[in-house]
Amino acid sequence: VLSLGGEVQAIAEPFDTLHAVIPREAATSLASLEAVHWLEPLARAPGPEMNRARAYLDAEDMIVVPYSLSGFGVEVSINDRGHAWPSHPDYSSRWVQGDAGVDPLSVHIHPTMTAGTIAGNGSLDSDYRGFAVAADLVSYSFGAPGGATDLTMTNLLGDIDLALQRGIDVANNSWGFFCNDLPYGDYTSQARVFDQQVLGKDDSGTTIGDPTVVVFSAGNERNGSGDGSTDCITN
Repeated sequence: VLSLGGEVQAIAEPFDTLHAVIPREAATSLASLEAVHWLEPLARAPGPEMNRARAYLDAEDMIVVPYSLSGFGVEVSINDRGHAWPSHPDYSSRWVQGDAGVDPLSVHIHPTMTAGTIAGNGSLDSDYRGFAVAADLVSYSFGAPGGATDLTMTNLLGDIDLALQRGIDVANNSWGFFCNDLPYGDYTSQARVFDQQVLGKDDSGTTIGDPTVVVFSAGNERNGSGDGSTDCITN
């Protein structure tokens, strides 16, 4: 590297790699060395994506004319293992607990992050505002009564019914089952539940509300398909 006019920046032992800066015209000479097995551009240091997601998805263009899509007048439910923090300044005036009177308020960090991603207006930090900055949020906890955070299908079905009866426009689900429990691509009874919700029906097939848009997160699981050949998307 040095003989080619380059500079060694780091030795990354876990990856058995050498990080270096070299003149572009020296790349071919470096690649021809017997000890060199692979060359690739060095990625920048990893960092959080929340403050870059809007730019990735061209969200700014959707809020201004001619689209002017702020989420105003749209109700989004957040189904999660607890409730979004009701007093968060980025959305507190647009937050309600959808299962009030059924489940106790059980604030959890994950639905709070989800709520901010969906509809936070950036009051605390404009770099971290959400996408639909004027949408209304309805928070549901599918944990067991008493504030437990483990999913119970009975409570989840009850929350879905409450959301349909309320007339939710979009039902957000940023959670999933473990891949080894539900093999990738299987159509399960749980999947049927959400198909019914899309049609505005409860689990028995009775229409109790209008059709609803149901969305799920892609999930964080990897190599969970059994043989490790396919990255597993949890939902």
